[in-house]
Amino acid sequence: MKLVAKDSYYAVIDDVLPKEQFDLFWKYFNSSDYAYRSMTGWQKVWRITDGQVLAGPPSYHSQAPFNNPMDVLHQSAIALAKQHFEEIVGKEDEDWKEFFLTPYIYPAGTKISWHDDYGYTGACIYYTHPEWGANWGGELFIAKTPSAQEIQESNIAPDNITREFIDPLLNHYGMGMYFTPKPNRMIFTSGKVWHAINRVDQSAGDHARCSVVGFFSKEKII
Repeated sequence: MKLVAKDSYYAVIDDVLPKEQFDLFWKYFNSSDYAYRSMTGWQKVWRITDGQVLAGPPSYHSQAPFNNPMDVLHQSAIALAKQHFEEIVGKEDEDWKEFFLTPYIYPAGTKISWHDDYGYTGACIYYTHPEWGANWGGELFIAKTPSAQEIQESNIAPDNITREFIDPLLNHYGMGMYFTPKPNRMIFTSGKVWHAINRVDQSAGDHARCSVVGFFSKEKII
């Protein structure tokens, strides 16, 4: 496990799990059940044109242990958050009350548009696919944006369909950074960060972008 990048809004850790545990988790990920995310209604963090993403059942921190390989990932994420990244995701009980992990599959042609994680103090994403090509897309984009005060003073009205309010926000600086979905990589982000997932390129073929996303919730969920 090695820290490869960090600032006050994000942190990137590579080689999170030992190879045997990584391989075991990949087998577990393959054997899990998935459904199209849109089957429960329009989750508006995805734009209509973002494509059909699949999701598995969530695993809640308050219900651990799960008695399956998700335990190892859950323990790793919680330990890293508490020991190293409280300034990014906050403190348990004080800032966040629940943490949950959800598996996601992004096939070729899918993405998630620019958004922040409103309602959460932070998030983490772990990449479980065994390989990822440099030209397959699926990168995590993080934007440099104005401060919260500047955003509030702009009086930009939100619109969940056209998302026109995003253009002045993202184009204020028009810059940011990207992170490749390297296998066995985990990325922590603050809930205030505006981010997106690049569309998975058709050249990826059957190599779907496979990840587990964790959210640090401000409220108890169950």
